[in-house]
Amino acid sequence: MAPFSLHPWLLHQTRLSNSAVRLSQTVTVVRNLQGLPFPMRATAAQQETVTQQLREALEGLEDFKDEWVECPWNVASHRERILLKNLAGLEQSCDETVVWYHAKNFIHIVINDGEHIRFHLTSANGSLKNTWAALDTLEERLGEKLAYAFDPKSGFATSNPQVAGMGLDAQILLHLPAICFDRQLPKLIKAASEMNLKLEPLCVSDDKAVGHLFLLFNTANSGTDEKSLLAHIEDVAEKIIAEERRARKVMITEHADFTRDSLGRSLGLLGNCGELTFEEARHLLSIVVMAVDEGILPTPKRALLLRLWCSLGHARLCEFCQESIPSSDEDRVRAAVVKATMDRVLKQPTAAKRKVSRAV
Repeated sequence: MAPFSLHPWLLHQTRLSNSAVRLSQTVTVVRNLQGLPFPMRATAAQQETVTQQLREALEGLEDFKDEWVECPWNVASHRERILLKNLAGLEQSCDETVVWYHAKNFIHIVINDGEHIRFHLTSANGSLKNTWAALDTLEERLGEKLAYAFDPKSGFATSNPQVAGMGLDAQILLHLPAICFDRQLPKLIKAASEMNLKLEPLCVSDDKAVGHLFLLFNTANSGTDEKSLLAHIEDVAEKIIAEERRARKVMITEHADFTRDSLGRSLGLLGNCGELTFEEARHLLSIVVMAVDEGILPTPKRALLLRLWCSLGHARLCEFCQESIPSSDEDRVRAAVVKATMDRVLKQPTAAKRKVSRAV
């Protein structure tokens, strides 16, 4: 088995889509085992039984030794635990929680975190259907050796009513700065709710969405099948994306002065700040990302900008800098990292370099 390393997790999380609005999609498939209580009611011995059964099933896969990495919660450092919570979506972790990830396709398998087994995959490109298909294939292969708790009438047993039946949760990460500016967000949230979906901020501070990032996800599974549910979420997402594109066009054409002023202020603060909070950095970089995506601020280093955008929290900032950062110095270090990275993002190649690039 490969050694415990979080490096591939970091690479995965910073690879966001080339789309200007839709940044990624995540699918989670939940399974529990017959004859064992849910993790919150199970003993340590029963939780270890779940871990052992899954380990034996994984060991039967051809690529197990070379490509699967085990990350036990009870031996992870404090910083690693924060990263595992963020990257694997841990919610009810305990000493018996274990995370496996596939080093090539970045599928995560989480054990004893609210449910016995959670298959989790975030992809930058493609569709919810394709993302789900990758998890479904693995889940079925392991299901040949595991006894899932299943009832023909009610479906797969879960501790979360939201994913009862299919044991499926799907979400799409959207960047919606123009919709926020256009004050259309409450209308879209209400419309999504009426279609059994939820649109909510990825991060909230003082009752405000930080960085204009939103998740669209299902709130119920009953009365439908996997493909229909995923198609429904995709359809609603496309409508929201179309609305964001319309709002961006209006913002750029009819409110050009405001747009230029917002971008100028953002670049000025990002390039000259001595300290920068997480909320400030997320908000300012959101405006810069939109400007890059709309061609207002051309740069060949969008990927680096997105990596910076995703590395503003304390644990991710430490990983970005490859060193531990005291909490008292966090805002100062964040400002220094942002300034240095923005200089690289905005630096234009010299005429000689451009000529060489064209020749190549």
